[in-house]
Amino acid sequence: MITILRKQTPPLCLEEEKSKTNGNYECGDTLFRLQQDFHYKCYICEKPNLTDIQIDHFLPRKLRPDLRCEWTNLFLCCVHCNNTKLAGYIPLLDCTKADAQIAQKIRCTAEPMSQEVCIEALSDEIEVANTVRLLRDVYFGKTSHKAHEAVVLRRLLYEELTRFTGILQKYLVAAPVRKPRHREQIVKDLQPTSAFTSFKIWVIWQHERLRSDFVPDIPPELQPPLIT
Repeated sequence: MITILRKQTPPLCLEEEKSKTNGNYECGDTLFRLQQDFHYKCYICEKPNLTDIQIDHFLPRKLRPDLRCEWTNLFLCCVHCNNTKLAGYIPLLDCTKADAQIAQKIRCTAEPMSQEVCIEALSDEIEVANTVRLLRDVYFGKTSHKAHEAVVLRRLLYEELTRFTGILQKYLVAAPVRKPRHREQIVKDLQPTSAFTSFKIWVIWQHERLRSDFVPDIPPELQPPLIT
């Protein structure tokens, strides 16, 4: 999970739907605008190019029915994460608020070779604890069915990190004339639009030379705590 700075304006149809008892929160181009705001990936697991798209209510409808058609309460999600979340993790860090400081409060690392995923809280806030619990349940599953889905998700994560670390290795050993080409791809991978951005940034952050080279290219809201 990373900070997502929303830019799209609320669809006009949502205002009309708010006045209805069971307003349609998928009206008009709501889904399209959400896809643009959330970079076409799930806000929880960061899986890209979703084919199993759902609109998640950040504050669940059963708890806040008045926010059913509230634009700021609608998030882009995959089926796996939406079904995992439901109403079981309250309160959560709101990734659309810059002051949530997700990168400062949660460490997400993975090792493709050993096939390990580690999600750690760097703060003792209840929102952080709940968000970490949700992310762990998403990446490991809390039922046998969800565990199977989590295996597929982790496989996608490992494949993406293997590709990314391969580019990093080429960058580290490349002759000066070839570095710019590799650097361009690395910088692209460190943006919010990339798949599993939070994990990629922690790969950079834990390597002193890479951190020194790429800190200026990581958006401020995505930068983890400084390592001294």
